[in-house]
Amino acid sequence: MRFTIRDLMWLTVVVAAFCTGTQLDHYWEQHRADPREASIRAALDQKTDIKFVETPFSGVIDDLKQRHAIEIQLDHRALDDASIPMNTPVTRSIKGVTLRSALNLLLDPLNLTYAVQNGVLMITTEAEARKLKSKSFSLQIAMWLTVAVAVIWVAFLCGRAWRRRAEQTSHLEPLGKDSN
Repeated sequence: MRFTIRDLMWLTVVVAAFCTGTQLDHYWEQHRADPREASIRAALDQKTDIKFVETPFSGVIDDLKQRHAIEIQLDHRALDDASIPMNTPVTRSIKGVTLRSALNLLLDPLNLTYAVQNGVLMITTEAEARKLKSKSFSLQIAMWLTVAVAVIWVAFLCGRAWRRRAEQTSHLEPLGKDSN
Protein backbone atom coordinates (compact mmCIF):
# COMPACT_ATOMS: atom_id res chain seq x y z
CA MET A 1 0.00 0.00 0.00
CA ARG A 2 1.39 3.39 -0.97
CA PHE A 3 0.71 6.54 0.96
CA THR A 4 0.65 9.90 -0.68
CA ILE A 5 2.27 12.86 0.99
CA ARG A 6 -1.18 14.23 1.73
CA ASP A 7 -2.12 10.96 3.50
CA LEU A 8 1.01 11.10 5.63
CA MET A 9 0.43 14.77 6.46
CA TRP A 10 -3.10 13.99 7.65
CA LEU A 11 -1.75 11.06 9.65
CA THR A 12 0.75 13.43 11.28
CA VAL A 13 -2.01 15.89 12.12
CA VAL A 14 -4.17 13.13 13.62
CA VAL A 15 -1.29 11.73 15.70
CA ALA A 16 -0.30 15.22 16.91
CA ALA A 17 -3.91 16.03 17.79
CA PHE A 18 -4.28 12.71 19.62
CA CYS A 19 -1.04 13.21 21.57
CA THR A 20 -1.90 16.78 22.46
CA GLY A 21 -5.47 15.83 23.30
CA THR A 22 -4.48 13.03 25.65
CA GLN A 23 -1.88 15.22 27.30
CA LEU A 24 -4.36 18.09 27.62
CA ASP A 25 -6.84 15.67 29.16
CA HIS A 26 -4.18 14.59 31.66
CA TYR A 27 -3.33 18.23 32.38
CA TRP A 28 -6.95 19.24 32.96
CA GLU A 29 -7.58 16.16 35.08
CA GLN A 30 -4.59 17.00 37.25
CA HIS A 31 -5.52 20.66 37.68
CA ARG A 32 -9.27 20.21 38.04
CA ALA A 33 -9.03 17.25 40.37
CA ASP A 34 -8.36 19.36 43.44
CA PRO A 35 -10.26 22.64 43.73
CA ARG A 36 -8.04 23.57 46.67
CA GLU A 37 -5.13 24.02 44.27
CA ALA A 38 -7.20 26.52 42.27
CA SER A 39 -8.00 28.46 45.45
CA ILE A 40 -4.30 28.43 46.41
CA ARG A 41 -3.32 29.77 42.99
CA ALA A 42 -5.99 32.49 43.32
CA ALA A 43 -4.73 33.38 46.81
CA LEU A 44 -1.19 33.74 45.46
CA ASP A 45 -2.47 36.58 43.25
CA GLN A 46 -4.16 38.43 46.15
CA LYS A 47 -2.58 41.55 47.60
CA THR A 48 -1.16 41.27 51.09
CA ASP A 49 0.68 43.28 53.71
CA ILE A 50 3.01 41.63 56.17
CA LYS A 51 4.93 42.87 59.15
CA PHE A 52 6.98 40.46 61.20
CA VAL A 53 9.58 41.38 63.80
CA GLU A 54 11.71 38.52 65.12
CA THR A 55 8.76 36.16 64.55
CA PRO A 56 9.59 32.45 64.43
CA PHE A 57 9.42 31.09 60.88
CA SER A 58 6.67 28.62 61.78
CA GLY A 59 4.63 31.53 63.22
CA VAL A 60 5.02 33.49 59.98
CA ILE A 61 3.68 30.53 58.01
CA ASP A 62 0.77 30.05 60.45
CA ASP A 63 -0.12 33.76 60.12
CA LEU A 64 -0.14 33.58 56.31
CA LYS A 65 -2.14 30.36 56.43
CA GLN A 66 -4.87 31.97 58.56
CA ARG A 67 -4.86 35.32 56.79
CA HIS A 68 -5.27 33.84 53.30
CA ALA A 69 -7.38 30.80 54.30
CA ILE A 70 -5.21 28.31 52.39
CA GLU A 71 -3.45 25.17 53.50
CA ILE A 72 0.28 25.78 53.87
CA GLN A 73 2.53 22.92 54.93
CA LEU A 74 6.20 22.90 55.85
CA ASP A 75 8.37 20.16 54.39
CA HIS A 76 9.97 19.32 57.74
CA ARG A 77 12.30 16.69 56.32
CA ALA A 78 13.69 19.02 53.65
CA LEU A 79 13.99 21.90 56.14
CA ASP A 80 15.81 19.65 58.62
CA ASP A 81 18.15 18.44 55.86
CA ALA A 82 18.88 22.08 54.99
CA SER A 83 19.45 22.89 58.70
CA ILE A 84 16.67 25.49 58.85
CA PRO A 85 15.03 25.40 62.29
CA MET A 86 11.32 26.16 62.62
CA ASN A 87 12.08 28.89 65.15
CA THR A 88 14.37 30.84 62.79
CA PRO A 89 13.51 34.51 63.47
CA VAL A 90 11.98 36.42 60.56
CA THR A 91 11.89 40.21 60.35
CA ARG A 92 10.19 41.60 57.28
CA SER A 93 7.74 44.37 56.39
CA ILE A 94 6.08 44.41 52.96
CA LYS A 95 3.00 46.31 51.76
CA GLY A 96 0.78 46.01 48.72
CA VAL A 97 2.37 43.04 46.98
CA THR A 98 0.85 39.74 45.98
CA LEU A 99 1.12 36.79 48.32
CA ARG A 100 3.33 35.18 45.64
CA SER A 101 5.81 38.08 45.82
CA ALA A 102 5.65 38.21 49.62
CA LEU A 103 6.45 34.49 49.83
CA ASN A 104 9.34 34.89 47.42
CA LEU A 105 10.73 37.77 49.48
CA LEU A 106 10.28 35.86 52.76
CA LEU A 107 11.64 32.53 51.55
CA ASP A 108 14.53 33.63 49.35
CA PRO A 109 16.89 34.67 52.21
CA LEU A 110 16.37 31.20 53.71
CA ASN A 111 17.03 29.50 50.33
CA LEU A 112 13.50 28.15 50.37
CA THR A 113 10.65 28.20 47.89
CA TYR A 114 7.12 26.84 47.57
CA ALA A 115 5.20 24.49 45.31
CA VAL A 116 1.48 23.96 44.93
CA GLN A 117 1.05 20.21 45.13
CA ASN A 118 -1.61 17.79 46.39
CA GLY A 119 -3.97 20.56 47.48
CA VAL A 120 -1.46 22.39 49.67
CA LEU A 121 1.14 25.09 49.31
CA MET A 122 4.32 23.28 50.35
CA ILE A 123 7.22 25.30 51.74
CA THR A 124 10.39 23.42 50.88
CA THR A 125 13.93 23.70 49.55
CA GLU A 126 14.74 24.52 45.92
CA ALA A 127 15.95 20.97 45.30
CA GLU A 128 12.76 19.39 46.66
CA ALA A 129 10.58 21.84 44.72
CA ARG A 130 12.36 20.84 41.51
CA LYS A 131 11.64 17.19 42.28
CA LEU A 132 7.96 17.98 42.89
CA LYS A 133 7.71 19.97 39.67
CA SER A 134 9.51 17.31 37.64
CA LYS A 135 6.94 14.76 38.75
CA SER A 136 4.08 16.90 37.60
CA PHE A 137 2.98 16.96 33.99
CA SER A 138 4.12 19.88 31.89
CA LEU A 139 1.73 20.97 29.19
CA GLN A 140 4.52 23.00 27.61
CA ILE A 141 6.70 19.89 27.23
CA ALA A 142 3.85 17.98 25.58
CA MET A 143 3.24 20.81 23.14
CA TRP A 144 6.93 21.06 22.20
CA LEU A 145 7.15 17.29 21.72
CA THR A 146 4.12 17.40 19.44
CA VAL A 147 5.64 20.22 17.40
CA ALA A 148 8.95 18.33 17.18
CA VAL A 149 7.21 15.18 15.92
CA ALA A 150 5.29 17.20 13.34
CA VAL A 151 8.47 18.93 12.13
CA ILE A 152 10.32 15.62 11.80
CA TRP A 153 7.44 14.12 9.83
CA VAL A 154 7.24 17.14 7.54
CA ALA A 155 11.00 17.06 6.94
CA PHE A 156 10.81 13.34 6.15
CA LEU A 157 7.86 13.77 3.82
CA CYS A 158 9.33 16.76 2.02
CA GLY A 159 12.60 14.89 1.52
CA ARG A 160 10.74 12.00 -0.09
CA ALA A 161 8.73 14.36 -2.28
CA TRP A 162 11.84 16.21 -3.43
CA ARG A 163 13.64 12.96 -4.25
CA ARG A 164 10.63 11.67 -6.18
CA ARG A 165 10.37 14.96 -8.08
CA ALA A 166 14.10 14.87 -8.87
CA GLU A 167 13.78 11.31 -10.18
CA GLN A 168 10.85 12.29 -12.39
CA THR A 169 12.63 15.32 -13.85
CA SER A 170 15.92 13.47 -14.43
CA HIS A 171 14.24 11.24 -17.00
CA LEU A 172 13.09 14.18 -19.06
CA GLU A 173 15.20 15.40 -21.94
CA PRO A 174 16.77 18.78 -21.26
CA LEU A 175 14.94 21.64 -22.89
CA GLY A 176 16.54 23.74 -25.58
CA LYS A 177 18.46 20.98 -27.39
CA ASP A 178 17.98 20.61 -31.11
CA SER A 179 17.45 17.18 -32.58
CA ASN A 180 19.90 17.80 -35.51
